[in-house]
Amino acid sequence: MSWRCGSGVQELMQISLTWEDPVTGERRSPVLNTPIAIGREFSQLPSTIADRRVSRIQLNDGQASRFHVLLDEANGLLLATDQQSSNGIEINGVKQLQGYLKAGDRLGIGSHVLTILEVGKASNSSKILFNPVTNVPDPYITRPGNDNQRNTFLPQIFQQQQVSIDDIHATGLKVETADYGTVGGGFGSFAWVDLLRIAGVKAMNIAVLSPEKSVHGRYRQLCLNAHVSDRERLRSQSDACPDNIWGFPSYGLREALRKLGRGQFGSGLQILWQLLAEPLLENSYGPVDEQVLQAVDREAARIGWQKMLRYAMVQTIRQTTDGRYALLYSQGDSYAILVTSYLHLATGYPAVEFLPDLQDYRQRTKDFQLVVNAYEPHDHIYEQLGSRGGTVLLRGSGTIACRVLQRIYRVRRNHPQQQIKVVHLWPQAVDGDRSTGVAQRSVNLNYQIQAFEWPKACWGGSYKMRLAAATTEQQQQFYLGWEGATIPQRRDWQKMLVGGISKGWYQQVIGQVQLVTPKPPGLAVVLQGEQTPVTADYIIDATGLAGSVMDSQLLADLVQQYQVALNLRGQFNVGEDFAVEQLNNGSNGRVYGSGITTAGNGYAPVDSFLGLQYAALASVCDLTDRGAPGLKKLTGLQSAAQWWRWMTNRPPD
Repeated sequence: MSWRCGSGVQELMQISLTWEDPVTGERRSPVLNTPIAIGREFSQLPSTIADRRVSRIQLNDGQASRFHVLLDEANGLLLATDQQSSNGIEINGVKQLQGYLKAGDRLGIGSHVLTILEVGKASNSSKILFNPVTNVPDPYITRPGNDNQRNTFLPQIFQQQQVSIDDIHATGLKVETADYGTVGGGFGSFAWVDLLRIAGVKAMNIAVLSPEKSVHGRYRQLCLNAHVSDRERLRSQSDACPDNIWGFPSYGLREALRKLGRGQFGSGLQILWQLLAEPLLENSYGPVDEQVLQAVDREAARIGWQKMLRYAMVQTIRQTTDGRYALLYSQGDSYAILVTSYLHLATGYPAVEFLPDLQDYRQRTKDFQLVVNAYEPHDHIYEQLGSRGGTVLLRGSGTIACRVLQRIYRVRRNHPQQQIKVVHLWPQAVDGDRSTGVAQRSVNLNYQIQAFEWPKACWGGSYKMRLAAATTEQQQQFYLGWEGATIPQRRDWQKMLVGGISKGWYQQVIGQVQLVTPKPPGLAVVLQGEQTPVTADYIIDATGLAGSVMDSQLLADLVQQYQVALNLRGQFNVGEDFAVEQLNNGSNGRVYGSGITTAGNGYAPVDSFLGLQYAALASVCDLTDRGAPGLKKLTGLQSAAQWWRWMTNRPPD
């Protein structure tokens, strides 16, 4: 991330700080980008400085001036500058007009003491962001857009932290209300809305704001880019059913019964055996992608998804003075406002991971054809391999890297006359088996083999309880042991790897990349400590999806406006009910999160199908306990009745 000033480029800094309100005892721990303006009156704090967006912190402190102090980067350090305040600032107890701050320093402002926890660059890795119009990874977008330009066409009231209902209607825009609103419209939103409908909420009281016209719009596009066609089997367990909160019948059982019903006894019985024998005696079962999408479409029709859907892009979110939330959204060239009491944020991954050396290459050369990300459209590489052969340098070690390798394997099989090779570059060798307690993870040819489904193991049971009861530091240690780029144990996959090595078309190389340069007609990759570069015709980065909430223009605005606490991963700091506490508005207004933007807290598999359903259960349970309108507690009998309505494909109400 950087911003330009004249002919130079200055790096943004990211600051983690914490303070406690001396009156209420409430603790805040936001993570913000510089510059940061701090003062007593939010309206008096500058929103921009030299075309840079300003993070604003309001302190309810009579001893603080309206605009008290500015924190900004200077000479690679964090500089605090007093803004001619009445009472001045103190740095580690010493009154100063200006001074540098580092991690551990204390900044005194009136009766408040802010502790600097961490100072660093705003981003230490490059990313590809999603295009706000097409909603797909755009290689030309590597940082959030200019909020300055965006805010010029927003109604002035949305520059404030809270807006009144009268001011909202005075904009002249279309205004609608709904008790429940969700932003995102993907599987996370779908799981939340599905449970609301099953628990008694009418479709007319729910609004879904989404840039996609179907639940799986973005998901399906990413799958196609990453070579997961409709007929491919997903690396997902049988009972992870986003269309069925009960998980029964599972996808495996449904597929087996369907085959048996068609007289396909051999394949039907084979699936039943696979469900019983996985993963020790059989490959782990995975549902066909098309099967999942069709099941979700069926459930979406059953709950009235299209009636609740607003095909829209949310521009900004603000609290209202009556304890609700106002969402300004666009539909083409027109704008409208949704006012809702209970808000759910499920915007999905805000970015795609892209290795810094590859981003550096693309910035220098403007070459978007030879160096690509696996989540970008890149069929041209496989077409060229089939027509004239070539060598692909593959980066990454997880499921998507496997998919890329399988695609190249198919191209080789279909075009045996071509010389097609893969050089798989690993930053370091992975030696020895990995284990966490009784959980064993073997390593084969640098790939970490997951013998069990990690999301399923952490969805409930001892892993979940241990993580929920752990301190923040302990949670991070658990994640280090549990996570990692893994692939399921599959015999066909192992056979392909061993065969590729023995026949010479697949090679593994260990090394750290120093520089990627053009070497017509291909590329040269210089490794640290190696004199001879690795050459290839194409490079495919399959390191996966990534990003923190600060990579989303919409979510970053919320963080900066309301000083939302982020965890060590740069995601929302949420509790067991998945509520984003700093966004609560009065006694009723509540904001919940789900998906990757809640990763790194007390629940692990947040971006799996089961994890999205668990987040929905936790938040809807909290809403039910709070007496939210239309919700009924699902007793055993009521749940069974709703399951039967699902089985017979009848609406929930």
